Amino acid sequence: DLPQSASVVSRWTLTEDGGQRNDQVGTNHLTDNNTVLSGVGIMEVSTAERSADFEAGNSEYLSIADNASLSITGDLSFACWYKFESSSTTAYCVIMSKTAASPNTGYAIRFAGDSDILEFFGSTNGTSNADIYATTSWLPTEGIWYHIGVVYDASAQECKFYLNGAQLGATVTGLTGTAMYDNAAAFYLGRENTRYSDGLMQDAVLWNAELTAAEVLTLYELYTVAPSTFTPHFALVM
Repeated sequence: DLPQSASVVSRWTLTEDGGQRNDQVGTNHLTDNNTVLSGVGIMEVSTAERSADFEAGNSEYLSIADNASLSITGDLSFACWYKFESSSTTAYCVIMSKTAASPNTGYAIRFAGDSDILEFFGSTNGTSNADIYATTSWLPTEGIWYHIGVVYDASAQECKFYLNGAQLGATVTGLTGTAMYDNAAAFYLGRENTRYSDGLMQDAVLWNAELTAAEVLTLYELYTVAPSTFTPHFALVM
């Protein structure tokens, strides 16, 4: 049910009650750090699938050590459902990252609450002039589920942001090639070095491919449109 399924690196539905979160397409199972509990899923009822509930104050995150299957070699796409909780829009709220603190190489997707922007960050060698910030302005509402998609076109050096199936913005980064992927850092959900996440996450997917706008919309509609009837399951707020 996923677009470009052959290029999916990992899919973590995050529907477990706690502990290890399993990779649904491979073996990149995520380790629970500092007890990431489960929360309600996007259907908002007790019988619906679960989500991972990150608490920034407890430095909670999910992780896996670097391995070959997690190494992106060109275009990159990432998508997930996310609900911001209290205080999460006043500081950095990290969705995912694959960064090493020393040197600071890798990439991350995060929301900068102090400036109300969604960021795709990359750094090649830990120096400020090698950092790139692909950004788009956005002010989310706490307590609302959003489908967030980030698509990086390596050849065009362009990052596109999607919200609830629609393109929110695009930025040409200026980063040459895919140098930011050349690192041996662990992969994280809910953490980037000393920054963490304060919110709920469900169905996080990583591709070694560039998704089209139509494919991102398909991801959004997996949860929002009933099969065969095309009837919305529930209302989402942009």
